[in-house]
Amino acid sequence: MTAKWVAWVAVVVGGATVAASAQTIPPEVYSVMPHGVERGKTITLTLEGRNLAGTRALLFDSPAISAKFVSARDLPEEKRVIRPGEDLGAEVAQGMKQEAKIEVAVAKDAEPGIHWFRVQTPLGSSNLIALDIGELPEIEAKEMSGEEAQTVALPATLVGALGSPGRVDAFQFRGKAGEELVFETVASELGSQLRSVLTLGDSTGKTLARVGDYQRRPDAVLTAKLPADGKYTISITDLEKRGGVVQTPQGPAFNKIRLAVNTPPELEETEPNDSPDHGQSIPVPVTINGHIFKSSGPADEDYFRFRAQKGEHLVAEVAASRLGSPLDSVIEILDAKGGEIPNARARAVAETTLTLGNRDSKTSNLRLTSVSGIRVNDYLMMGDELVQLMFVPDQPDIDPVVKNFAGERLALFNTTPEAHTADSSVYKVQLLKPGEEMPPNGLPIFTLTYRNDDGGPGFAEDSRLDFNAPEDGEYLLHIKDVRGSQGPDFAYRLTLRGVSPDFRLTASLANPNVPRGGRVPVAVTADRTAGYQGPIEVEVKGLPPGVAAAPAVIPEGQDSTIVVLVAAADAPENPMPGAPFEVVGKASLAGRELVRVADPDRPLRLVSLMPAPDLVVSAEPKEIVLEPGQEVPLTIKCDRRNGFAGRVPYQIANLPPSVVVADIGFTGGFVTEKESSRTVRLRAADWAEALEQPIYVVGQVESNATTAHVSTPVVLKIAPKKQSAKATPAASAAELPSGAPH
Repeated sequence: MTAKWVAWVAVVVGGATVAASAQTIPPEVYSVMPHGVERGKTITLTLEGRNLAGTRALLFDSPAISAKFVSARDLPEEKRVIRPGEDLGAEVAQGMKQEAKIEVAVAKDAEPGIHWFRVQTPLGSSNLIALDIGELPEIEAKEMSGEEAQTVALPATLVGALGSPGRVDAFQFRGKAGEELVFETVASELGSQLRSVLTLGDSTGKTLARVGDYQRRPDAVLTAKLPADGKYTISITDLEKRGGVVQTPQGPAFNKIRLAVNTPPELEETEPNDSPDHGQSIPVPVTINGHIFKSSGPADEDYFRFRAQKGEHLVAEVAASRLGSPLDSVIEILDAKGGEIPNARARAVAETTLTLGNRDSKTSNLRLTSVSGIRVNDYLMMGDELVQLMFVPDQPDIDPVVKNFAGERLALFNTTPEAHTADSSVYKVQLLKPGEEMPPNGLPIFTLTYRNDDGGPGFAEDSRLDFNAPEDGEYLLHIKDVRGSQGPDFAYRLTLRGVSPDFRLTASLANPNVPRGGRVPVAVTADRTAGYQGPIEVEVKGLPPGVAAAPAVIPEGQDSTIVVLVAAADAPENPMPGAPFEVVGKASLAGRELVRVADPDRPLRLVSLMPAPDLVVSAEPKEIVLEPGQEVPLTIKCDRRNGFAGRVPYQIANLPPSVVVADIGFTGGFVTEKESSRTVRLRAADWAEALEQPIYVVGQVESNATTAHVSTPVVLKIAPKKQSAKATPAASAAELPSGAPH
């Protein structure tokens, strides 16, 4: 859902006052009950959170939803007992714990599915809150005794909460022979931690279908065709036996169907094509509509034969999981006989291990036993996954960080992000072209082929593969389910097309609350594709009166920048809700302009005004000149206001990869409660190249809804290398093998 505007409702609050606080804390919503509304109905929702009194607007992503504020009251809260050294989070300020009632009316023609809203008070706007709009009658789940099931009539939306560990909710209904049913859990999008398991049983207690035990998606979907007339039971529980919130819309044809629209010519998969010898011939570009399913024998897999010229750059993409298919695809491009094609070789030059804990397939921070000889921009091989470092600490107990997008780790050269166990080997590697030989050193050499399981951020379980044809000739595109599963509903759309350099953007914060007279940072990160490394100009559009943002640039070869939102001290009180805004990136390539909007599907991206800042951050000097290998001091100054007296976590933002903050972790540290300034040292790597760009100090006012405040820019200059400096960074994009990241 893309919201290009904001539906809003101004409200008048009678007798409600904003909670007093020593510092300004924006509103925050922890929970909403109930979690959904039937179309055409009006319902009272109960919000629980902090600093909700004084609500003046409710901001929705659809004009078909309207609301009014009813009331707010303080909630009792036990006095916190701080245990020194243990309850670090409890030391920060908390807004007033409150409960608010809002009355929500949903039009009959409202689009069913997940919708979003925010609460706005004079202190700013809240976090994003999900609300499920249904088109079926809603039935509240009742707590039954023993193994008794609640009798319901389908189709319906069953609304409940698995409030205790191990709880199972069961619903009995009557069905007819041949009736096709869909049971779809909606929980994760509502903020629930539930990993649902759905079980369908007949009147004898026999299990007819069960889903959720092995799938990676937290929300289970069960489809079934009933074998006979009679009574059936659908039950739901949590895979990990925890308690949580769940809402389960059910019923044939009532779930939202995702439809893909594409530009390449389309064709249908034609069987038999489940071996290299029977590969189906396809043109390029093309989109193939197919299924991983056959009625007998081993699980299905499909092969497609195409031609490519030497050096031709193609991309293969699967759309299946994102469209609701249970297929967990893996794709590869093979030679004409079905053999693997080497993409690059990764030669290990040093070995270390992961330590302190397992790592999932998304997090970007890694704890390594040793970082000796490892530096920024180095490549690491973890299992079959290749990553690149963007931060390496110079002290223990701090995690190195690898390149990521929207918080998810980026795997390079078509490799797939994987989960890794503690004590597993991690290798620093040197990238070689296919066939390039180096003397053996006793460490392994990894051959990277054209194969991908998961395509990275935004692709869910779908695959994405970049391919550079090594020679003129025929090739095979191969797709199957990575688990060896299949089924009549394992549908996919497989696109093979030419590709040109491009990028996409993400921006955080999504709802900046800008103090009058203050400055707030918005971090903008680029995911560069097909080798584009040029500069990206960034601007912000749609800011409210009194708020401005100077254009920024993601420099050539870098992946991020900071955009600063500045509010005038006399910015209008703004009786209207927050303004919708867009973060837009522009780049020029081969005479054409690329324009990309950050997070185009994120709803309710808003800028709101809040009272004058509790913290003003500055830095001295205003210009820093560094030579490769040199350190220079930077002094951070904190001017605390409005009664704020806490510590100030800080970060030096927008540093180039070749510059780090010495002696602290990932460019950040603390100005303690007793300090008003702190001096740090910036260090340029020996291989640093000449550049000039702004850097910023970002300080935080900690609370349950922490706010960030940014300094005016400090101009960072790196002087040209001296002739004696021989050290170089990891291989540049121009030196890497064909098809390099990503």
